[in-house]
Amino acid sequence: MVVAAGLTDVNFALSFWTALTFLILLVVLGKFAWGPILQMLETRERNIAEAIESAKRERAAAEAASAEMKAALEKARAEAAALADDDELLWRCLFETLRFKPINPGPFRECAEDYTIADGSPSAKRIPAGTRLLVSTQSAMFDERGVVQPKEFRPDRPSHESMVFGYGLHWCIGAFLARAQITQTFKPLLKKRGLRRAPGRDGDLQTIGLMPAHLSVQFDR
Repeated sequence: MVVAAGLTDVNFALSFWTALTFLILLVVLGKFAWGPILQMLETRERNIAEAIESAKRERAAAEAASAEMKAALEKARAEAAALADDDELLWRCLFETLRFKPINPGPFRECAEDYTIADGSPSAKRIPAGTRLLVSTQSAMFDERGVVQPKEFRPDRPSHESMVFGYGLHWCIGAFLARAQITQTFKPLLKKRGLRRAPGRDGDLQTIGLMPAHLSVQFDR
């Protein structure tokens, strides 16, 4: 005769041997398996972390190399324009360079009344009245909403994509004089062979506050 076991019936003998088998398995695993398993997991985690760091370093190195190549190309364009006495192209190269490295990041202003920037968006920021602000024209010149391919060096870029000399009512009244001065100052310098930064600290751009003061260079006679 076969007796069916109910759902609430407990087989104590089976439970005992199951628990004992489980405990024996834990002891065996703890003595022989957990160490190698944990070591393997730690090694794998370390390898993944090293791979991520290596990828970051390689990416940084690639970006640095790309930046150096772009800088060399920009310099070559300006030097070629200077050697050809092409003042228009030279100015465009210098003007585009100023977009990347402006002498002034923007004007300081004081908020006249409470105002919320980007109101209604996740990046909304409330500016209380009286707050002193830096209106970054440098940032604006890299805003993809108004500047085409802002990270690309393009001497043929339309002038309205630059705010080096301000904009609208705040356009610099000396812009045309500055254009002539900058072009004619850099043209004989860029014609020098082996033009390069001076070694050491002299080759670093010195500033007074945010404004550039001087930069020493060398060239071959």
